Amino acid sequence: MPDTHLPQLLFSVLIGMVVGWFVLCGFLLAHLKRKHPDIHAALGSPSLFMVESDEATRSGRLFMLFILRREHRPLGDIYLSILSDFALVCLGVWFGLFLGVLAVSEHPARFPSV
Repeated sequence: MPDTHLPQLLFSVLIGMVVGWFVLCGFLLAHLKRKHPDIHAALGSPSLFMVESDEATRSGRLFMLFILRREHRPLGDIYLSILSDFALVCLGVWFGLFLGVLAVSEHPARFPSV
């Protein structure tokens, strides 16, 4: 039987990482807007908290693709590269931990009683 505290611990870490993700994206978006306004505009001028609209969805998607495709590299901005690479690592760790929570959880739908 797995440790019953492990899913709660992993879940708490995931929630903390979500808060950290918002802070990281806030720094990343502010830096893009200040130092690379053309790239910020090309991404649809994404913001940390967007209202629900097709343009906001598009700019959020473009921002995530900017991070995933590592499109910061040709810009030669070391601070932007550090933030973007750290965001990519955080995203990978978050998904790994999320899968870990699913793997160790004892949800009744996962382990039906016979």
